[in-house]
Amino acid sequence: MNRKRQMIANRFSFNLSRQLLIKGISQRELAIQTGIPEANISRYINGLRLPKLDTFIIICEALRVKLDDMI
Repeated sequence: MNRKRQMIANRFSFNLSRQLLIKGISQRELAIQTGIPEANISRYINGLRLPKLDTFIIICEALRVKLDDMI
């Protein structure tokens, strides 16, 4: 992952973790709500991967947050 992409992944990771904590939702619960494999949710939280746009939108909708609040 290039430097800029890694910076975005780190920011998304922080914001995703924060939203899960605020909403009281576990990784497993988010995975069930969204249909995204729990392993992928874990990768997003750990900053190892960025979701594709459609997956990003699904996560934002499940957490009821704006796209801008996550990046």
